Parts: sequence; C-alpha cells; structure tokens
Amino acid sequence: MNSTGDNKAEGVTNSRGTRSEKLTGAAIKLVRNVPGLKQSVLSGVAFLTKHETGYLHAKLKKEEEINLDLSKKCDELTSLVASVGKHVESEKALNRYIKTETAAVRRMMFVEKQHQKVERNFPKYAKYLPKAEPLDAKLTAALNEKIAPVIVFTHIQKTAGNSVIAFLQRCLSTPRVARIHELEMASRETIKGAIDSKFGLYDVMSGHIPFARRIDLLLDRPNVNISIMREPVDRVVSLYFYLKANESWLEQGKYVTQNNLSLLEFATSEAYFDNHMVRMLCDLEPTSVPIGQCSEEMLEQAKINIVKNFLLVGLTEKINEFLEVLAHIFCWSLEDVPRENVNELRSPISKFPTDVLDAVAERNKYDVALYKFAKEYWEKMTDSFSEGRI
Repeated sequence: MNSTGDNKAEGVTNSRGTRSEKLTGAAIKLVRNVPGLKQSVLSGVAFLTKHETGYLHAKLKKEEEINLDLSKKCDELTSLVASVGKHVESEKALNRYIKTETAAVRRMMFVEKQHQKVERNFPKYAKYLPKAEPLDAKLTAALNEKIAPVIVFTHIQKTAGNSVIAFLQRCLSTPRVARIHELEMASRETIKGAIDSKFGLYDVMSGHIPFARRIDLLLDRPNVNISIMREPVDRVVSLYFYLKANESWLEQGKYVTQNNLSLLEFATSEAYFDNHMVRMLCDLEPTSVPIGQCSEEMLEQAKINIVKNFLLVGLTEKINEFLEVLAHIFCWSLEDVPRENVNELRSPISKFPTDVLDAVAERNKYDVALYKFAKEYWEKMTDSFSEGRI
C-alpha cells in the first residue's frame, strides 16, 4: 500500500471509531515498522479489546437495571395516580349525591313553609294547594330523590330572564340548559316530540313559552316551574326601546320604527299584546284572547298558578334575592349576578310624562294587579329567608 493510502487509513483510524479501533490502527502501524512485534502487539490489542467489550457490557447491563428500576417506579406511580383519580371521582360522586339529597330536603322544607304561609297570608288560595302529607313522608320522599328536578323556566320578555339563564348556565354548565325559543309558537305535540328526541337530558328548559302549554306535564322527569316578573310599565318601556334597537331583525321593531310610534302608541297598537304577564301565566294561550280583552278570570288563573304550580316567581328588581333563594334550594354557589341583554340606550321611565305612564298602566291594568300580588307573595314567601330561617 502506498503512503497516501496508509495516511488516509491512519487518519480515519485516529479520528473516528471506538477505542478498540484506534488501538488496532496503532498496532498495525507499529507492526509494520518494528519486525517481530506483530504477534505480541496483536495479542495485547485483543486483550484490551476484550477488556473494553466487557466494560461496555457491564455498563450496559447496569443501565438496563437502572432503566428497569425506573420503569417499575413509573408503573407504581401510574398505578398510584390512577388510584387517586378513582378516589377523587368516588368523592365527587359522593359529594354530588349528598348535594342532591341536601337540595331535595331544602326544597321540601321550602315548599312546606310556603304552604304554611299561603294558609296564613293568602287563605283564599290555600284550597288550591296539594293535599297535605305527613312531614315524615315528605322527608322520606325527598331523601329518595337521586337526581335534581328539571327546571322549567317560563321566560317572560324583558324581565331579566337572560340574566337568570346565564346564572343557570354557570351553575349547571351551558350544555345542560336548553333554550327553546324556537318552540314559542309550537303546539304541545310538537314540543313533546322535541323533548323526547332532543331535550330529554336537559336540566333546564327555558323559552318564551306560556305556562298554558304545560311543558312540566310533558316531561318524564321530576320538574319544577319558575319565572320572574317585572313592574309592568317599566317592562313595557324596556320592550319598546328593545324593539327599536333591534328593528333590523324583529318584525315588531320594524313596525314601531316605520310608523314612528311613541311609547303610548306602541302600547295601544297591534304590535303589543296588552297584559303580557297575565297572558303568559294564565291557563289560556296568549294569542287566543284578542288585544284589549283580557279579563279578571285570566288574572285569577295567573294568581292561582303562581301559588299552585310554581316553586318560585321572582321580581326583576330583586333578582339578587331571587337567585340567592334559587341557589339555596338547589345547593349552588352564588356568584355575581350577570347582566344579559341590557339595552344601555333606553330612556329611564322618569323621562316620560306621568299621563303617558298612567295610560300605559291602565292599558295593562291586569298586569299591574298581578304584579302587586306577586310582589306581596314574594315578600311573604321569602321573609324568613333573609333571616336565615328557611
């Protein structure tokens, strides 16, 4: 071999390879230059190579043992984490059960006190209450409840209903709250079909759907009715400005703006159903009674329904108290009340002449009477709550 090739070979040997390869290269060079040393040098190189190989094998075995030990520890840690996770889930399930059980007892006690207060403060309506049962039987029934009842929220327009819904979504998670406004004009049969196919697993059903449709009777799960009302004239003023602000997509709003209706003109026009709250809470379909033809009978039906069929009917101006009671009887945490769908551009009610407001009130006299009743009912039903005695 020529010197150039040897140099290349030597360069490669000296710059690359394992320690054994480098020793072998050095031995070859030495044997070439010193006759008689070939055998002894190669034997030495073989010995060193064997020693290095043994060292590497021992090191590899040690690392394998370390890795095996780490792997076992990882498996143990994974098993421990899984065990802790199962324990946490078990505790969550137990907490949910205890929470559901506690809430059931709280609701039972709340209803029990409601009935006592109705008998004491509203004897005229006490006869509409369910037949009294022994307290022990009610308590046993409450403790046997495994799931929370479905909340059927009769959402009356412009009463802070969206704030109530936002609170329910926060307490129960958004996917559990069904907003069924699309069924506002649907028949009971259509609503029943939708409930069976789409809404069966929801915890809340909310929509601008009148109580007369009796969604509560369409559900195959335990349920409760709730609603919230607003001072009637203030509600009409709020609705008036809401429609004007959203006339681009609301037919009522287009009618108001295109005809340049004043508040009083709107309240007495065909764009507005008078006594809307009575219509929503009585036993008749709202549109079945012509505008201007609401009656004392409808008002009385609405009052009876509030007493007989609703767990809670709150007031917009006392929405914090409403949500506080709701949170208590369902064992929810109470956070700041959200403000949803608030029209910041509306004028305050004080900006309108007194005669206009009086005319709007007269146009909605049954709503005024119902609100007066609901306000007194709320104060009597929740007086002990503020004192911590529910």
